[in-house]
Amino acid sequence: MRLLFLGFGTVGQGLAELLLAKRDELARRFGFEWQVTGIADTLKGSVYDRPGSTSSGRSRRRAGARASPGSAARAARGTA
Repeated sequence: MRLLFLGFGTVGQGLAELLLAKRDELARRFGFEWQVTGIADTLKGSVYDRPGSTSSGRSRRRAGARASPGSAARAARGTA
């Protein structure tokens, strides 16, 4: 499942952390596998991966960033 976070404040970041912490359990128990394809936040900016991109040749884009999207980019890579 591809996920897009609209807003990446306390709730969005908390959900991202929870998904990362429970990734293996969610896959094992429910077959729920996910990947973050985009994050949009009015303060942090936005980052997204084009659908169908591969991990070795990702095409990542930033749009309208007012500040560095640091944590948003890490979450999109799955390293938050």
